[in-house]
Amino acid sequence: YKIGEEIIAGYGMADFSLPLGSVTVRGDVGVRYAHTRQTSSGHADNGTVATPVSFERNYDNVLPALNLVAELTPKLQMHVAASKVITRPSLADLAPRLTINSSPTVLTAVGGNPELKPFEAWQYDATAEWYFAPGSALVGGVFYKDITTFVFQQTRDFVLDGQTYRLTAPKNGGDAYVAGIEIAYQQLFKMLPAPFDGLGAQANYTHTRTGGTYALATGGTFRDALVDVAKDSFNLTAFYEKNRVGARVSYSWRGNVLRD
Repeated sequence: YKIGEEIIAGYGMADFSLPLGSVTVRGDVGVRYAHTRQTSSGHADNGTVATPVSFERNYDNVLPALNLVAELTPKLQMHVAASKVITRPSLADLAPRLTINSSPTVLTAVGGNPELKPFEAWQYDATAEWYFAPGSALVGGVFYKDITTFVFQQTRDFVLDGQTYRLTAPKNGGDAYVAGIEIAYQQLFKMLPAPFDGLGAQANYTHTRTGGTYALATGGTFRDALVDVAKDSFNLTAFYEKNRVGARVSYSWRGNVLRD
């Protein structure tokens, strides 16, 4: 198979600053336009002869974005952002391909889908940031993503040469959402005596809720959590950075996730 992708894009952006009483709100607003052309070519096998096939998809996206920052005090500020984003399918998922496992006991197949649409979403987030010391901060935020379409792996029956295989291939789901809260902490321990004044710590925690509409291979839909998104996750890091010496140790954890 052969995959081609051409993208023509352009964007415009403007910065601004507005006084609101004793608070100054600054930010930027912009829009990005992208035209995408994808071609996928390969062969279709009807059991006796391989026939060349080609698929072409053209689509346009207008992606606005807005970012606002309000400096409430010299050490406390708030961020608010809204934007529309896309994630194009991987080239491997777009390939018109079929890999068959025809062992005597298990008949399975893995394929691509040249008709996949891009992952589209409106995303919104707001954070409050407290810079309580040099190089140190405590940040709390909320976020929400309103997803128009997403990609998941669907398994269905597929008949080839009179044999039924369990075919797994990517497919677009329906509407979905991702919502949650996050807390982040970073501190440089400059108050410690040398040489310990190069020590620092970072930590963050995220709690997430998700839901999406999946298509059944037999027709119809059902709702469930999004694939590979954990409900809870956190990261811990301790580091030392001073002069030419640097060292870091980290630990990451995330909860159970839904698999395809």
